[in-house]
Amino acid sequence: MNRIETEIAVIGGGIAGCSTALHIALRGVPVVLLEKRQAGATASGVNFGGVRRNGRALAELELAARAIDIWHRLPELVGNNCEYSATGHLKVARNDADMDSMTAHAKAQAAYGCNVEMINRNALIARYPWFGETAVGAAWCASDGQANPRLLGPAFARAARVAGAVIREYVP
Repeated sequence: MNRIETEIAVIGGGIAGCSTALHIALRGVPVVLLEKRQAGATASGVNFGGVRRNGRALAELELAARAIDIWHRLPELVGNNCEYSATGHLKVARNDADMDSMTAHAKAQAAYGCNVEMINRNALIARYPWFGETAVGAAWCASDGQANPRLLGPAFARAARVAGAVIREYVP
């Protein structure tokens, strides 16, 4: 195996690793990303592509709020919007205790700029008539969305390479 010398090594070529390598390279710092398979091809490349703040732990919301800027700048950062779209996220409550908990959480999320609309049972059924009897309400965040994970990881890896990062794939 060849010896690699660098200022920073990023282990793992998922979306987070590739994005990290890109942002380090954009600052002019030498960085090498090491991935055991192909960048963006494993868990990061085969998930549902959800981009959400709705229902996240409060400790994650500051970072999630900053990430929204990255999602909106994908074409500038990686040359492709990776099919990102703010389609919204609906979290359904199945009992009154869940609804109370989600309502309290929505109020706390507002401090982080996450606007969540609480929907009661009647409004939920009016909007989404296919929900059954167990749905008592929901939390809706219109700014949440999704992206195509199969495009995202490779796009960040390509952009990182262009910015000067060394991407080593199939490294055991």
